[in-house]
Amino acid sequence: MAFYLPRELPGTNKKMTSLRPWRLCGKISILDRSLIALDLSSVESLYRNKAILIPGGAGFIGSRLAKRLSDLGAAVTVVDPLDPYCGGNLFNLRSCRRHIHLVREKIEMFVQKNGLKEFSFIFNCVGLSDHNLGFVRPDIDYRINCQSGIALVQKLAEGRLPIKILTIGSRSQYGKGPLNIVESDSQQPLDIQSVHKAILEHYHDAYGKLFGLDFLYFRLTNTYGPGQRMRGSGIGFVGEIIRDSLDKGEVTIYGSLDRVKDIVYVDDVVEALLYGGMIKKNSNPVFNVGGRPHQVGELIECIQKKIPGINVKFQSFPEHIKKIDAGDAVLNSKKLFLETGWSPGTSLEEGISRMIDYYRAHRRHYW
Repeated sequence: MAFYLPRELPGTNKKMTSLRPWRLCGKISILDRSLIALDLSSVESLYRNKAILIPGGAGFIGSRLAKRLSDLGAAVTVVDPLDPYCGGNLFNLRSCRRHIHLVREKIEMFVQKNGLKEFSFIFNCVGLSDHNLGFVRPDIDYRINCQSGIALVQKLAEGRLPIKILTIGSRSQYGKGPLNIVESDSQQPLDIQSVHKAILEHYHDAYGKLFGLDFLYFRLTNTYGPGQRMRGSGIGFVGEIIRDSLDKGEVTIYGSLDRVKDIVYVDDVVEALLYGGMIKKNSNPVFNVGGRPHQVGELIECIQKKIPGINVKFQSFPEHIKKIDAGDAVLNSKKLFLETGWSPGTSLEEGISRMIDYYRAHRRHYW
């Protein structure tokens, strides 16, 4: 069932920012609806003329966020070493390159040399998404997914800086989890990447309690869209299928087309992060950013509309993938919705269409 939000908040003249479907969140009472107090103009004005730091800002999500914040009139600094293990790509920043300050170095070095006092917000988008590499090189995974973020929270704590830091985590921190995952469900990471993401979250929590750190931690579901890396491994479920469809006209599916994947379009994630900046400091700073659950067959149908004739092959799960696969569980984003009014607004067909068009036009920059 899809729930549609009212155009006006009950008992007020405040307009809702959008009318969007929202699934798997349980019933929404009139009281729940009345708690939603954010509107788009407030969110946008929050960032105007503010100094914003985006570690990992040349990557998939970070670059889309940098462009959006730049359009809102923020003074954006992107710090990204373009690590070959990650998805940093200068082409991702082409449309906003003249309006941002780009520093090509590790965030640890930047913090040591420059400090953080000038910034109002930090959106930490540093991340290594290859779930298999962590088992082979846990040191690399730790450096990227954990150590870089620790450098930020340490510097904020040392100066007791009143800067809001918003950090990206992963749905995989929950492990297999229940079918409908809420923030209070236990974390049971199955791979090294997820372990390090969970550890970094605990660092935020410990420093936050001791030094009053103002932070939010967003656990993201499978994110897809333009700007996603297309070379190597760790591309992501949707990215691999799109790449193979464009490359070979053939995709390999593990299991069956009935499997459910929780996926969210990158621009919806960016909107969730922007809304997060409006959330006041609180004792429960962890939020799920879920998408919409779709069967794998629905995804294939959307791709076939753009790439007719692709062949679908089926294989049993390789043992190393089967052990870390999260199954059909989806993230419940009700908490974020009640706090901000956010819900994913991009349909699967629209998102897949944009993504395929993008890579057809800019293939040479990603392959």
